[in-house]
Amino acid sequence: MQFKTAFAILASMAASVIAQTNTNTSTIIDLLRTQTGQTDQFATLLSGSPQYQNLITKLSGNGSDANYTVFAPNNAAITKLGAVGQNVDLTNIILYHILNGSHPASSFSSGINIVSTLLNNGSYDFYSNNIALPLVVSKNDTGLQIPYSTNETANVTQADLKAMNGIVHIIDSVLSYPISPSNTIKNLGLNQLYMALNSTNSTGNIDTKKGVTIFAPNDKAFGQFSLANLNASQIQNVIGYHVVDGVYFSPNLTAFTSPMNLTTQQGKNITVKNLNGGIEITDVSGNETAKIVRSDILTNNGVIHIIDVVLIPSENSTIPNNTSTNFTNTNGKGSAANSLHGAEFSFAAFLITVAAAVITIAF
Repeated sequence: MQFKTAFAILASMAASVIAQTNTNTSTIIDLLRTQTGQTDQFATLLSGSPQYQNLITKLSGNGSDANYTVFAPNNAAITKLGAVGQNVDLTNIILYHILNGSHPASSFSSGINIVSTLLNNGSYDFYSNNIALPLVVSKNDTGLQIPYSTNETANVTQADLKAMNGIVHIIDSVLSYPISPSNTIKNLGLNQLYMALNSTNSTGNIDTKKGVTIFAPNDKAFGQFSLANLNASQIQNVIGYHVVDGVYFSPNLTAFTSPMNLTTQQGKNITVKNLNGGIEITDVSGNETAKIVRSDILTNNGVIHIIDVVLIPSENSTIPNNTSTNFTNTNGKGSAANSLHGAEFSFAAFLITVAAAVITIAF
């Protein structure tokens, strides 16, 4: 689903003067070159290698065929990128900074906004229906930010530099494109979920899907959830119950005017509710309700929303009876857990047990 993208005016008075005096006779590439001390290093980077010739051609048009919006890293960001080394995939990184069409600041709305970039390479983009990798632009009272990677943010330092074939917004970082869900979960520090995925050989079930939404419980949520009596298959059911086919960004979820049932990969539904702009997800039994504590973390095939509760896939879970497994919790005390809501235990210790069993079962 396509959404109206968002951006904001963060220009200073000097930037406003530049925008007002711009006669729009320069192309984007010319504009980048003339912003001395701002984006001229980005222009030099583009002009310095034959591999970027197609990009130069796109950004040098007169606007009659196509317009573009470029989030141009400033000189400091380009200098920092150079320190990373020569193994950076610059061509696709640059494509991730460019949008089709002109998107001035006035065209963007407050909150989370999703926009498609020019990065549509099958080696990096695993969205369904040949959809290009998206970009998140967030607008709040402090200004405009572009969250990227897992914990990085680029700030718009100057907006609305107008060219005859589009618009340039200057940012203070070089963006990186999204990666696989499993690696994103690892980089987010969702350690319990990451261990669960690996111990049950489930990473392929989320990494190879085209277009997925993952409601990922944080470590605190797993700390309140007992898995003592669950085998590998049941753990996979729990994981699959947090994965939905189709990409639902937060603007999709907040657009629901009534509770909406979404079918998970496990097969049962979860119910999504929009409560005054906040999003709640309830399991099929109605016993557990999770809140999204961080939204719209992009992956190369969808999006992750971090939630604060582990959702239960069945009202009457098929947990083995007469099983009393003793685990050691973080306080060094044993606890017998005999239900989905039993006492706390060391999740890591249980995952080691599961991994040792080497049980591989698909969702």
